[in-house]
Amino acid sequence: AGMDAAEPELELVRQELHERFCLPNRPLLRTSSSAFRPVDAAPGKAKLKNVHLGLPASGVTGGTLYLVDGMYDYHHYMQDHFDDNGWGCAYRSFQTIMSWFRHQHYTSRAAPEHKEIQETLVKAGDKP
Repeated sequence: AGMDAAEPELELVRQELHERFCLPNRPLLRTSSSAFRPVDAAPGKAKLKNVHLGLPASGVTGGTLYLVDGMYDYHHYMQDHFDDNGWGCAYRSFQTIMSWFRHQHYTSRAAPEHKEIQETLVKAGDKP
């Protein structure tokens, strides 16, 4: 599920190294993060990143501020020449969340496209 072919065999070794070096419970030693290589998209497919950075506080009295820890790609309506205006909010939110997992090296898999998400929903019986 998003792992390189050798990942399952290396899981116990990674766990032991994490314990030995007191590393946090994050996938720091996966092959997909070798030399901390970037996970950026192909040229022309780049997305906005970390769009929350630099925004002023909302000023809402009694409001609570929540921030994301780590890099992510912002997926939005009409991106990639795909018209999902008015119905694609959940799909784009899901793609944004999946990009966070990729940038933290929890997976090497790119965020799924709309068609793949729809096919999965049909298989799960959640969409006719």
